[in-house]
Amino acid sequence: MLADAPIKLLIIDPSRDDSEARISTLRNAGLAVHTKRVDSAHELIDELGKVEFDIALYACNDGNISLSDAYKICANAKQDLPFIVLHQDGIAKEADVTANQGIRDIIPKNDLQRLQRVVKRELNDLRIRQQLSGLQRQLRESEQRCASLIENSQNAIAYIHDGMHIGANAAYLGMFGNLDVEDIEGLPIMDMVAPIDHKKFKSFLRKLPTKSGISELDVKCQSSSGVLFDARMEFSNASIDDEPCTQIIIRDQSRKKELEEKIELLSLQDAQTSLHNRSFFSNKLDQAIEHFNEPGGGSCLLYVSIDQFRAIRNHTGIAAGDVLLKVVAGILAKAVNENDILARFCDHSFTILSPCSENCEAEELARRICEALDKQFTAPHDYGFNPTCSIGIAYSEGKTTSQDFIDHAYFACEIARANGGNQFSIYDANAALPGYEDNAPLDRLQKDSVEPVQEESEEAEETEEITVNVEGLIKKSLQNNRMRLLYQSVVSLQGDSRENYAVMARLIDDNDKEIKGANIFGEAEVSGLMADVDRWVIKRAIKEITKQRKEGRKVNFFITISNASLIDSSTLLMICDSLREEQAKGAWLTFQIRETDLRAHTQEAKALIMGLKKIKCQIAVTHFGLASKSESILKRLPIDFVKLDASFVENLATKQEKQDELTKINASIQDHGIKTIATAVEDANSLAVLWTVGVNYIQGYFLQEPSATIAFDFSSTEGI
Repeated sequence: MLADAPIKLLIIDPSRDDSEARISTLRNAGLAVHTKRVDSAHELIDELGKVEFDIALYACNDGNISLSDAYKICANAKQDLPFIVLHQDGIAKEADVTANQGIRDIIPKNDLQRLQRVVKRELNDLRIRQQLSGLQRQLRESEQRCASLIENSQNAIAYIHDGMHIGANAAYLGMFGNLDVEDIEGLPIMDMVAPIDHKKFKSFLRKLPTKSGISELDVKCQSSSGVLFDARMEFSNASIDDEPCTQIIIRDQSRKKELEEKIELLSLQDAQTSLHNRSFFSNKLDQAIEHFNEPGGGSCLLYVSIDQFRAIRNHTGIAAGDVLLKVVAGILAKAVNENDILARFCDHSFTILSPCSENCEAEELARRICEALDKQFTAPHDYGFNPTCSIGIAYSEGKTTSQDFIDHAYFACEIARANGGNQFSIYDANAALPGYEDNAPLDRLQKDSVEPVQEESEEAEETEEITVNVEGLIKKSLQNNRMRLLYQSVVSLQGDSRENYAVMARLIDDNDKEIKGANIFGEAEVSGLMADVDRWVIKRAIKEITKQRKEGRKVNFFITISNASLIDSSTLLMICDSLREEQAKGAWLTFQIRETDLRAHTQEAKALIMGLKKIKCQIAVTHFGLASKSESILKRLPIDFVKLDASFVENLATKQEKQDELTKINASIQDHGIKTIATAVEDANSLAVLWTVGVNYIQGYFLQEPSATIAFDFSSTEGI
């Protein structure tokens, strides 16, 4: 019942005149009263079945319905209904007896002033009880949502009281050997720690602070089968059923180390050929330079470049060109010696650093490579001609920098290429570089700074080639539907029952594998293809959401509109046509636009947003909060959601200043009637803070990684 809502008053009294007098008294006291008068048990039961009343007044003294019967009927209606008795001689005794059963008060019939005071008191008490009931319901729902989110978390989480487990999620049970909940309850936390660290763990627990905050400890843990693993424990205060306890999040550091090793390996490895990459090779070359003047420290450098590679790729396509690179990489890997360092240096060129003791060894290696490649492609191929390579050889004598070493090998390779390819050439400072009219020797070209221009030209050629390849890849993907939609859940913390998903796109290759690595959509934006990508995504997303809605799911999609589509006047018409073709509704879609794009194109954004609003679509701003005076956008445009930039969640649980900043901006956004979404949520500690701050929704890997299927279990988070 709202504070300013009319009072629904039930009067049990056969006298209409007496009832009107009491109603007038209450209205004169400033109370808005809507009344219903009954004088029989049948009428009382009927009215209670139709209306939920706020107060019941009993004044029936001539026997139509007894006090006890009236009270029992009201009590059985299961309404929180204050029952007040107006008495006179003859029923006071019965009222006194029944008062112990739940009657709120007994008032003399003619004491109208007291009637006003009692009704006001009971209304105030009723409001307090209703507010309390609502808060208790919200608390239960929040606890259920929190418990469900923790249960489905990928982090291993447990709750400890007096050193004993009182609960744990599935990830925690799986970490220690797929235990059952019954196995873990009452089990000492000490049993999860390896004996070697028991003393360290006990000492830490004794010093564990009781105030709020997170404490960390690195220990060795052991699974139920005795397998040891490095772990980091994060301790924080919590409560279950109003009883204080300790929440522990355990992170398997051995997996983290393994992942870090893989990441380090990938950072030093060329993903396409599995050889070392340019960065790794340059570091090794710098280290070798320091030992060139030592006895036995000499080396040679081979620069291997596939002849006419650009023409081959233009003739056969990107995929076939990639296969050729892998084949050549395999031939080089077999040809080099154990101590040689082989790397893919740039697009179609490779480098080999070899600790050759004699010049003839480098020449023999170059000859083997040319012969192996020539032998590999003796039969006719789809490339239009048999691939060959040119090799430049440079020796370490007199080299002071790694760049000089590479430059000399590169120039020698260019000489081999200019002489027809499929051969090797040794760097000679007095040799002429083909293609220069004055037939200048190489050392003079370097002094006159012609060499850097040639190097820049080669790099520019390869950069252009890569850009063209990415552009062609995107065009081919759009033409052949070689793209895939992924979905990531956007979960409400405030009771939204819809299934919200952020929609994103990925390119896939001919083997239906996702293409990773390069910023492909960044290239699409530069190449002017992003609007076409948006159209593909929007049309496929509308088709998919129509399918989901027909299956009865309350799905809502968040779809990104890029800067290119924002300024394209045909975007709105395309969206309308797509909705009409699929018989979909705009209310199912939320279109999200970057804050920087909205600022850069305010007029175009306003026109598009107003058009989308007319077809009932909702609008979200993404990457919000980094610019100064971000909130000015919220005043000018009809925004429904704000997706806070990921930086707001980073280290949120451990930095109070970030929590204060988030609280301030979240409250400010919600003051505009706009819902907030926290992105990049990856741990339970951040979730707890976001809950306290009052953020409306969360999105991130803590809940779900982007998936090709719409399969997040929203039913496990009841009320979200």
